[in-house]
Amino acid sequence: MSTAKPNRIIPFQYSGTELEEMFIKWIISFEDSPIDSAAADIVSFVPVLYPAYQFVFNYNAKWSATSIWEHKESYTEYESKTFYVDKRGREHNYRGYDKDSAGNDVFFTPIVKQVPTTKTRTVIDKTQRTNGKTDGQKTSSLYALTGNSSFNKWLQSFDGSSSLPIASDSVEDFRIEEPCEDETSALNIAYEDLKNTVSQKCKGQVQGTRFTGFSVDDLHETHATEVTLLPVYRLTYRYNKKDYMVLFSGVSQNEVFFEERPIMQEYEQFISQSKAKIREDNSRITNNTCYILLIVCGILFVIIPLLFMLFTLRGKIRLLLLPIIIVASVAAFWGVKFYSDRIEKYKAEKTMHENQMKEYTQDIARKRNEIAAVIQNTSLSYEEKKEQVNQILSQ
Repeated sequence: MSTAKPNRIIPFQYSGTELEEMFIKWIISFEDSPIDSAAADIVSFVPVLYPAYQFVFNYNAKWSATSIWEHKESYTEYESKTFYVDKRGREHNYRGYDKDSAGNDVFFTPIVKQVPTTKTRTVIDKTQRTNGKTDGQKTSSLYALTGNSSFNKWLQSFDGSSSLPIASDSVEDFRIEEPCEDETSALNIAYEDLKNTVSQKCKGQVQGTRFTGFSVDDLHETHATEVTLLPVYRLTYRYNKKDYMVLFSGVSQNEVFFEERPIMQEYEQFISQSKAKIREDNSRITNNTCYILLIVCGILFVIIPLLFMLFTLRGKIRLLLLPIIIVASVAAFWGVKFYSDRIEKYKAEKTMHENQMKEYTQDIARKRNEIAAVIQNTSLSYEEKKEQVNQILSQ
């Protein structure tokens, strides 16, 4: 437990009277919040001051490294490559053949050539051990030790530079929390962060294109310790007979911390199922498109060669080919039509699922905003608000 007394404070920047409206805006901002979440009962809200250690470091450091100066350069290298020469003397990158006067195959002649290729390499101009120093530097950081690492991180995002000295009566009306760890624990964490900060700053001074073997060889620091109080509104609300807690920054109305909130399970289930259906529709569309491509490939590689043979051959073979071509063509036509119809069907189902999801989410958002407007209407009594909320929910 800390024995250090707070000596600075970041003042609350707005009053608690705005919290109800802030809470409603916050809780309806989530797509999966229950429709009537704005009607949750606010059980309590308490302005709380959380102490954070603020360490102001003044430091000097010396560093050393191996600096490397280098540059990129292009060069030409010759590689063996095989070409294939046809009977007319033309070169090709692939094997092939021509026909001679007798109709015999004459294969291309392979030849090997040395072909220039441009490549890039890294050239080291100089390697040298370098060193330097950084003097008269200053850095400041906040360290909150509440026992919750996520909450600590959120508190440490507060701007400590806006803190003021504590006046004798400035904290009388607020609850002040105790840190879970002492100053030494916070200082150890701060010192490790300082070493990282110093290392990064010194690395920016190292000369050369790049460097290796970097180290901070000497670090001298002095520090001042302050305990700064951070303003937080701690709001407890009840929804569906369960209590939840949310914390609003007393500095910025947009900064909120929470670990749990009400979630509309049926919303999550509907959205998940709708997305699964859309993925399935896309998969079916893709599969049926592939089937059509296979049929087209069959036409190109089977039916067209058969047609070529039909017009070049004579006799009984030609008579045998004709019904085969007719049957294959009819089958290809109906195959393409069958899979095209399936694609259109799945596209229509996909559009339907997308529209259903869109209409559902829009309807939920509309009702949620209508209920929020009712809750914020100060001219209505509690019973009138409850009645109007029930009317919206029954729509």
